Amino acid sequence: MVLHLLGCGWGTMRLARVLGVPPIAACFAALTFVLSGPVLALHGNWPFLIGAAWLPWALSGLWEAIVQRRPSGSWSAAAGVAMMILGGEPQAALLWLLAAMSLVLVHVVQNHSTNDSQPVPSGKMRRLWQSGRTLLLIGLLALAGSGVQWWPLWESSQGSTRAIRSVPTNIYQAAAQWQSGDPDWAAQ
Repeated sequence: MVLHLLGCGWGTMRLARVLGVPPIAACFAALTFVLSGPVLALHGNWPFLIGAAWLPWALSGLWEAIVQRRPSGSWSAAAGVAMMILGGEPQAALLWLLAAMSLVLVHVVQNHSTNDSQPVPSGKMRRLWQSGRTLLLIGLLALAGSGVQWWPLWESSQGSTRAIRSVPTNIYQAAAQWQSGDPDWAAQ
């Protein structure tokens, strides 16, 4: 638990520094986040604490990869997302993905272009393509990094009673069975 909190503080300080915050303020941000109520409340639930600990790493890597165009940012973001998934907290990875899509939209909508002779819509499309490609790379690296988690989940899902049932599992399957005229649809 202490190692995850130290990693969370280090990641938060890294995120603040990547965003341009002075070193003293970055240390204060790290202490504030690590000792905040939401993070302290996660001590009783390990997967959530792991998700919170790796989220600053994934966000700082995302900023570096999308905004600063540093290749090392993709690796850092992918490692953070993979560690969230390996720690049992894929919901934190989903929150990271929502933040990533929001950052891409903000980055694309910016009005300035790096080349003044090129029209702005073309620059926006180029930024969208570059950002989307970077997100895809990060996602593939994160999936590869958390791959040891996916195969056992796939195998256990195939043995689940939900996978081998003959009864409808949702209202759409029930409606299709009712429309098919099966005499036993009501019992199932």
